Amino acid sequence: PPTADSRLATVTRLPVDKRAAAWRRSAPMVVPSVRGRSTSGGSNGPLPGAAEDALISQLMELGVPERLLGEEFAVEVARLGAYAALTRALAAGLPAAPALPSGAGEVLLVVGPGVETLAAARSLAASLRLDGEQLQWASRGDLAALAPRSNRITSIDTAVERKQEADRSSALTIVAVDVPLRAGGGAWLEQMVAVFAPVGVWAVVEATRKPEDVGPWLDALPRVDALMVQDTDLTADPAAVLSRTSTPVALLDGARATAHRWASLLCERLESSGA
Repeated sequence: PPTADSRLATVTRLPVDKRAAAWRRSAPMVVPSVRGRSTSGGSNGPLPGAAEDALISQLMELGVPERLLGEEFAVEVARLGAYAALTRALAAGLPAAPALPSGAGEVLLVVGPGVETLAAARSLAASLRLDGEQLQWASRGDLAALAPRSNRITSIDTAVERKQEADRSSALTIVAVDVPLRAGGGAWLEQMVAVFAPVGVWAVVEATRKPEDVGPWLDALPRVDALMVQDTDLTADPAAVLSRTSTPVALLDGARATAHRWASLLCERLESSGA
């Protein structure tokens, strides 16, 4: 009968490179992720296709200039998603939204046509919790009666008086200046700028107005530092103003016009349209 030693299997040790064995013990195992892998077989992530091209067309219909999106936008959409890619593109392409002045004795001019400008200035003053005296209405026409006499500026002499009051104030003063779209008003605005020496001149732009109307009006103003875009929910192309001017947008429907705010507005509009 066979002995116990003869029943055991024979093990033959093969030569193994010691450095390779040590590397295999210490190196972590890498498992490639399937998240974001391109179905087209690309090795550098998903590739843009018809969906991304359609998204670009839809954004252009909303008024977004194609130049703001950049050449790599479709690739970014495929890699990051629409919101992240749009936020990144707008942050790189749009001028930064200026901060709202807040210093004691400072003056901000809010300029634009008639009722909509006074309404925008009142909304801004309310959001900042300013006292009633901190909002002035500068108009020489029939619309001057929209504000009480104590908040009304119809002459240079009155403007000088209100400037002195603003200098003594412990808060920001907002002066809404009536500058009609077609009747001009540049000289009146020049006088208000000379008197108040404002830290900023922000023009009120209704999103429903055609860029062809807004552009020449903005170009004719003696000074514009930023825009206040209003009523984007009432127009089919809320970003159309971006195609006509490079002036930064300070406020978008009353909120600071950051790249995130623009991207949220546009993505909400895309979602509501079923895009």
